[in-house]
Amino acid sequence: MSVALFVSPAGAEPTAADRETARALMKEGDRYSNEGDAAQALRAYQAAHGIMNVPPTGMAVVRAFTQLGRLVEARDVALQVIRSSVQHGESPVFAKARQEAAAAARDLEARIAGLVVRVEGARVVIDGAVLADGAVGLVRKLDPGKHVVVVSAPGHEEVRLEVTLAEGETRELSPTLVRIPEPDAPSKPPPARTAKAQVEPAPPAAERQPTSSGRWLMIGGASAAVAGVAVGSITGIMAIQRSSDLRSSCPSSGCPPSRQDDYDSAARLATVSNVAFAVGAVGIGVGVSGYFLSSSEPAARGSRSSVWPVAGLGALGLEGRF
Repeated sequence: MSVALFVSPAGAEPTAADRETARALMKEGDRYSNEGDAAQALRAYQAAHGIMNVPPTGMAVVRAFTQLGRLVEARDVALQVIRSSVQHGESPVFAKARQEAAAAARDLEARIAGLVVRVEGARVVIDGAVLADGAVGLVRKLDPGKHVVVVSAPGHEEVRLEVTLAEGETRELSPTLVRIPEPDAPSKPPPARTAKAQVEPAPPAAERQPTSSGRWLMIGGASAAVAGVAVGSITGIMAIQRSSDLRSSCPSSGCPPSRQDDYDSAARLATVSNVAFAVGAVGIGVGVSGYFLSSSEPAARGSRSSVWPVAGLGALGLEGRF
């Protein structure tokens, strides 16, 4: 059989080395095919067909493609075998191979799947192959199995689909393209308005409040002043009265020894009166200083503070305005 396969038409006969190489490749392909390694069998058959390019080697390639599920390529080679020229005096094996190729082409045509992608104005890619614009929306012949479809268009989100086709199945896809939202344009800022500066009147200065220590100084000073003035006034009046009695009762030559106690008492009262008035004066100074020195903030506008002693009939004290 191998010898008959390589009887080429007259005028196109390969060299002896070519024929021997092709025979070895065909045997290698048969061995791989029997072992179930269709991929290696295809590699060997394709090499032999490339040397001889005759119907028998072509049909070996068709069978290997079919075993691998590559039906579209298998049918393409089968059609090439069918269209090969019939040479005068060719081996009957060539005619048989063409008949097998015709039967295989019919069978493969029924088994090949199809896919239609219906979309307008988009770029369609199936299994990495870009469809021509005129082919979009028409049947794309594919091998049965899994396929990847990518549809894209300017200004739209890309659509990626995976579809699995059975033998002889023709499926239609109508992907929907979603427009990519345009970024919001930055809003114009409102025109600047010229605002008149308004000067708010300054709040009135709060009246200074005395601190706790200042308050005690004021109270202590006022108490000392009242007590000092009161004691000084009373003892002073008593000293004046006793001195007046002594002057009226004693002659110009002097008071008798019997009135010495009255004289000493008047002198003591005068001394006490002077000391008391001095204490009162100090108390007034302490009280006024305590008020002013203890203030934490300036006094309110228009307010004035003052303290003064007051003496009246039967009463002594301090008056003030704060």
